[in-house]
Amino acid sequence: ENYIRTNNRDLSYNLEVIYDAIKANKQIKFVYNDMGVKGELVPRYQKKAEDGRYTFNPYEVICNEGNFYVIGSTYNYKNLRHYRLDRITNIDIIEKSKRVPLNQIEGYTDKGYFELTTYVREHLNMFNGKVERVKFKASKLILNYIWDTFGDTAKIRELADDNDNVIFTVKTAIDGAKVFAKQFCTFCEVLEPQALRDELKQDNMRHFYQKEFPQYSDKLKF
Repeated sequence: ENYIRTNNRDLSYNLEVIYDAIKANKQIKFVYNDMGVKGELVPRYQKKAEDGRYTFNPYEVICNEGNFYVIGSTYNYKNLRHYRLDRITNIDIIEKSKRVPLNQIEGYTDKGYFELTTYVREHLNMFNGKVERVKFKASKLILNYIWDTFGDTAKIRELADDNDNVIFTVKTAIDGAKVFAKQFCTFCEVLEPQALRDELKQDNMRHFYQKEFPQYSDKLKF
């Protein structure tokens, strides 16, 4: 109870509805919210729906870092996504619905079960988005953190001409990889994909100029 950081008193009800939907193999509808300046819930209405609610195929509920998430698919997304339960309001089971089978979801076409551990490791810090292969060069000093973060999904190899560093590759959401790279920026370097390298370089340049030349920060073009 002390680990749940939410003002949404519908959390227990949301859990109950979602578990009932999973058990009955049905879809759900809900309004998803962002947090406002004063901590209030601000609806993020789904433009594709008449009532502004998301139509969702729920497969699993997890608790990660003190927050509950429902994992499933919505609309035309071919991959799994997740939403925080304390940001959900106005939830209902769609009684005459049938949940989209898991084997129609990208990455699960040949599986009849949900791989919870793999999903959490691929969505570092519970970032949504496409999962891609990311290659890092990292100091051996952060090997513990690499294992703690990615587990055995990280493919690590030593370098013949470098005893201090390793190369490791993981499949993860790009935004999650970006956070990891920034968190350990003095100990690791992103090698691939190139688009992520370029984005991190741009962020570093922006940060440098904002720190060293704040008088020009509002004129930065990158």
